[in-house]
Amino acid sequence: MATDLATVLARVDQFAQENEALRVRLAELEKRIADLVVENKALRDQLDDAQKQAARQAAPFRRRDSKKVPEGERKRPGRPKGHPGSHRVVPTRVDAEVDVPLPCCPQCGGAVEQVEPLEQFIEEIPPVRPTVTRLVTYRGQCPHCGEVQSTHPLKSSDATGAAKVQLGPRAQAVASVLNKQHGLTMRTTCRVLDQIAGLRLTPGGLAQLVQRVGQKAEAPYAALTQDLRAAAATFVDETGWYLGGPGWWHGYSPRPRKRSTG
Repeated sequence: MATDLATVLARVDQFAQENEALRVRLAELEKRIADLVVENKALRDQLDDAQKQAARQAAPFRRRDSKKVPEGERKRPGRPKGHPGSHRVVPTRVDAEVDVPLPCCPQCGGAVEQVEPLEQFIEEIPPVRPTVTRLVTYRGQCPHCGEVQSTHPLKSSDATGAAKVQLGPRAQAVASVLNKQHGLTMRTTCRVLDQIAGLRLTPGGLAQLVQRVGQKAEAPYAALTQDLRAAAATFVDETGWYLGGPGWWHGYSPRPRKRSTG
């Protein structure tokens, strides 16, 4: 009997040790499963974000979700509450005055009482038509200097014949600003000049015009460059635009670009 009892106790002790080992193993597996569930959720979220970014054309340039302001902390759009009102400023120069009296009722023709003036200022674009100047300069021979000719501030080139109809300096400046500063295409710039000012111009002619304006601006541009390089301090517009890497802003890369060998 004593032998049988010892055997039973040994088996019970063995089962207890195996049970404890199984409990430890079970706890480890449960912890591993919990970690895998968290990792699986993080990977699914990353996959969803990647799929959303691939479906959005502006994804490389939009603000990342981690940098977005939470819904409850966003500021009210527009100017702050109680700000001074904004309105068009009264012009300092008046080109024409129009007074429209009210001698009688415009409906029945009867007398009108308590008449008071209502003042307004109307700003209008005047009718635009090209100012055409027939410019005649002369060319001749000087016994000492050779060929000479007279000139005028409106004269932009020596072309004659089929190319004698040209644009003045203001028209050239407006065309260049529309095309280069405001980003209008050559054809759109020609349409705007034609519809607004009645100036007929071809895209090819506009391209040549912009090139001539650029050549004339080379000297002032070089002078500005020298002034900037000689200045004690300069400032740039570092407008933020997310480009997928640190230290970037629109139009500038801190890394040297590789030249194409093709």
